Amino acid sequence: MILRNLSPISSSLSRNLVKWAVRLKIPLAGLQPLEKVIIIANGVPDAIVCLILAHKFNGKQFVGILKPLEGLRVGAISSALKIVRSKKVKDILIILDQERDPLEELWRRIERKLSEVVKYEISRVENRFRMYICSHAYYKFRMLIVISGLSTPYSDKHTIEDHLLELSKEVLTKEDVERILRSYRDPKAAWQKLGEKHQAIYSYLLNASKDKLKQFFPQHIKAFSLF
Repeated sequence: MILRNLSPISSSLSRNLVKWAVRLKIPLAGLQPLEKVIIIANGVPDAIVCLILAHKFNGKQFVGILKPLEGLRVGAISSALKIVRSKKVKDILIILDQERDPLEELWRRIERKLSEVVKYEISRVENRFRMYICSHAYYKFRMLIVISGLSTPYSDKHTIEDHLLELSKEVLTKEDVERILRSYRDPKAAWQKLGEKHQAIYSYLLNASKDKLKQFFPQHIKAFSLF
């Protein structure tokens, strides 16, 4: 998959997507027609992970990526129908952080929001991944939703940084990473502390086998394999 940035050029997501695409030598699409769209319902690291995973699932599909101007996390679902209608795509992938929400409560909120926007049927159900067959008027499309986070013991807050921090133990010493995790209980703060190591960690992710990716990003890999 080759990503095409759909966010405003001045946005943080756009700037970082271009920066890391250059650093990691991953091509971005131009104005080619899109078949699918990824909605980033949280922050920049989510988009960089998607940049790398999309590249790993190589092919000739052109996939849009954006962060909604309005509505993050569950609120991003409201943007999905507008994107389907404006871009004429059949697949939407939404990636959001679990944060401190219990998973079942978060899925209830997601499905309440979905019911406000579209009619849907659940096609696949997993702990942090679900796929829905959606319809609105004569539009029919799939919506895949990934909740980022791992059941890590060092924080009650779960985000995309959980996955990156666990992966970083493959690049740095386990002791160094765990020392940072003890000091910064928030995974986002711990990931920022590793700022100078981001290049090495993203590069490791880029070159990792798919089996290794499944180990650290299980729900994301499931979604990309179906997407």
